[in-house]
Amino acid sequence: MIIKDLSLSAIESGIREYIDSVEDNRERERQRLISYFEHNSTEKFVRDYFKGTSLSQVPVFTQAFLRRAVTQRSLVYKKSPIIRADEKYINATKELNTYRRQFEQLTFLLGSNAMLSRPHKNWQQGKKELDYSIIPIFKPLFVDGNKDPIGISYPLYNYGQNSVGDQTYIVWTDPIDNAQGLHFMVKGGKSMPVPGNSSIFHPYDTMPISFAHRSPQIAGDFWVEGATDLAQANLHLDIALTELALAYRFDAVGIKWIKNLPDDQNSIESGVDKFIVLPTEADIGRLGSASLDQLINATKFFAEVHLQNNHLQVKWANTGQAKSGESLKIENIENLEQREASIDDTWRSWERKRFEIDKNILSKLGVQVDDFFSVDFKEPTMPMSQSETRDQWQWEFEQFGDERKRAYWTERDPEIEEETLEKYIQTGFSFG
Repeated sequence: MIIKDLSLSAIESGIREYIDSVEDNRERERQRLISYFEHNSTEKFVRDYFKGTSLSQVPVFTQAFLRRAVTQRSLVYKKSPIIRADEKYINATKELNTYRRQFEQLTFLLGSNAMLSRPHKNWQQGKKELDYSIIPIFKPLFVDGNKDPIGISYPLYNYGQNSVGDQTYIVWTDPIDNAQGLHFMVKGGKSMPVPGNSSIFHPYDTMPISFAHRSPQIAGDFWVEGATDLAQANLHLDIALTELALAYRFDAVGIKWIKNLPDDQNSIESGVDKFIVLPTEADIGRLGSASLDQLINATKFFAEVHLQNNHLQVKWANTGQAKSGESLKIENIENLEQREASIDDTWRSWERKRFEIDKNILSKLGVQVDDFFSVDFKEPTMPMSQSETRDQWQWEFEQFGDERKRAYWTERDPEIEEETLEKYIQTGFSFG
């Protein structure tokens, strides 16, 4: 949404216009993606494709296909990164890793995403930590000619539950031209301070919102496309599985028909424990259904194509044997390469931007943090067989000696007593 300037009247006018408008297509699509990610009420999307009484025969079958694909594609924060920074900053961001993982997944899902950094609600009571909120539904605010958002508005409501007119909106803006940044809420068309604040201004040098995009922005557009292809694939699979359930039911019991039934006989009772007596010249038959194997194979093919388009390999539960960690790594080489690209394109710069925001918040709260900050993203590890694990540990023992033996026994038994640990290290080692 473009506003004329950063005056309160211009922002209020733009927000009211947005609130009074019907939800735009982008917001509805983001809500649909969230429904598929949460695997929540997605049967409503399937029902539109089954008119008549078909769905009275079987329940709608839905799958968490999109969520599993998004989770598999989100490898950057699968292992918590190693952060090197001022100890005061490390202590103030203890809960950040949980939000990192979810934020990566939702950024892949939605394409463009936002996160709010703020002091913990119990900061004054001694909880000296920062808290974070992911904002999946929002409107960026722009001043004409500026490609970066200078503000943001987002609704406070259970997405998809309330009507537009009932929603409360929160607004943040950057301070520009020596004007203090704004932070207020719009409720019932009226602007007012956020509860707990005495004014509509915030004290920070920038709005405490960091943005991330799944891929580089193209042609100056702020928004990046999300996992809409996976949502469509999820819908197609839900339809196919529901049709498969119908085919199975119809193939099991059949669709029966009767020809030349007299007008005065409207129905004939049937069942496995009953004999059917047909009038003279009447004929009874049964319609077959499509091959179940064909339907299953078509469904598998459809899933494979969409996963491959997202650099993922599908592994069916009933095929093949367990594979080694190295084999899995080779199979997932495309996904690992995409992980490296996303680190360079998205996550390293986002970490730096968020750190600057966090540092500024802490500074305003009286906690001065050094400028030094670095992040080391850990490589994901593929599951190894027992023999591979044994060989790996044996090699590390030979290379690093007692240090790795200590790590091994501590990993196996975190509560092992020091005396027992030293005994294991000194008297030898067994993989039993």
